[in-house]
This record gives sequence, structure tokens and C-alpha cells, in this order.
Amino acid sequence: MSRMQELENIFMKAKELHQYVAVVFQIKGMTTNEIIINHPTNIDTKLAYYKKTYADNGEHKFTNEVKIVDAVRGSTFNTLEAQLKYNMISGESNE
Repeated sequence: MSRMQELENIFMKAKELHQYVAVVFQIKGMTTNEIIINHPTNIDTKLAYYKKTYADNGEHKFTNEVKIVDAVRGSTFNTLEAQLKYNMISGESNE
């Protein structure tokens, strides 16, 4: 399954459950990843943007300096944080 298919699945489940989605970006030249949290009411708009702007492998279509490396969903920011930490420890993140 491609990175974009995984992202779409996460967004669709989050929409169904009215949850937030945290998307993790790797940016060249930065020492840490950037995390953007998408509100449940913006799910459709944000997913359409990501699909338009990022390739199937998660790389930005217009620059090779930005890449989606992980995404999680959850009802609270604490849930998002716990899931992101779990992914980092378990190696489930695709960084």
C-alpha cells in the first residue's frame, strides 16, 4: 500500500469517527520533523490538498525537500501524541 493510500485510509476512518489527524513531515535541513494536526471538520479539504500536492510515496510533487513520513488519528491531542511516540519506538513510522 502506498503512503498516500495509507494517508487516505487514516483520513477516512478519522472522518467516520470525527477524529483529528496528525501528519508528520520530514523537511530537508531541519533537525526534527514537523507535525500538522488537522481538525475533524477539515478532513475532506485537507485530504484533497495532500493528494494534489504529494505523490503516492509521500514526497512533495514540486520539491524533493518535503515528505510525509507518518500520520495518525485520534480523538484528543494526547491520543495523537501517544500514537506518534508508539510509532517512533516500534519503527512503524516510515521515516
